Amino acid sequence: MSRLRNSSIFCPVHSERRGTGHTSRLIDLDRLWRNEKRTLVDGSVIRKFARSPTQRGVLRNEAHVLEGLRHQSIPKLVELKESTTSTELVLQTLPGRPLAELVQQGVLINVDWRHVVRRVLAYLHENGLSHGDIKPANILIYSHGVYLIDFGASSPLDTKYDSIPYRCFSPPYAAWGQVTGRGAVSVEDDLYSLACTHFVATHRRHPFEMESIAGYFSRGVPTPVNLTSRFGERLARRILQQWRKACQTDTWEYSTKIQHHRWATHI
Repeated sequence: MSRLRNSSIFCPVHSERRGTGHTSRLIDLDRLWRNEKRTLVDGSVIRKFARSPTQRGVLRNEAHVLEGLRHQSIPKLVELKESTTSTELVLQTLPGRPLAELVQQGVLINVDWRHVVRRVLAYLHENGLSHGDIKPANILIYSHGVYLIDFGASSPLDTKYDSIPYRCFSPPYAAWGQVTGRGAVSVEDDLYSLACTHFVATHRRHPFEMESIAGYFSRGVPTPVNLTSRFGERLARRILQQWRKACQTDTWEYSTKIQHHRWATHI
């Protein structure tokens, strides 16, 4: 983990807990990982431990999601253990190395990992779920296949972001709605994160230098020509979808900008 934390393509996950009458807090889960959450490999299983209310909620959500999923590229839930002070999530041990680690070390990747992840996402979306945290660190690659891991940020599609009790996300890879807490969970959000991840794996750099897409949008109106020349057609298309979503949702910030760029409403 220490190598990945120093990598330009690795980022800590962030989480917000929303409650009635309380201001939302942005929590550095990288710090919580060190202080309040542990993952141990114990023979044929992986054990995740959490003590803070936020991380316990994330583990419970992951267990709830995995309980209803059956896919060869998704880890299997073994059990969820609760005590008065902690939560333990037990999963099957998986082979492979994180895509983030392979990219950082310049390893040649011969597996078509993007195709596999697209199939996993199609399975999730057909079951009415979003993964919510697609990034290089959550894709395991080995000689015979690919795994998509870490379902703590998963939510039902069409759920309002501001109604999710524990919003976990990795800002440089997260969709606009995740970062801002506006709009609803959608298929396009996962596909944007996947396109961003694919760009990082291909070019060995982050498209926005680890800035979130909300920060990128705050600097001005994106144009199709500029996006395609800088990021390629695949990521450009996903960025424009996110821009459209921002313009439709955030009227106070983006509505005046969109008036001069009507193409964005027809993506």
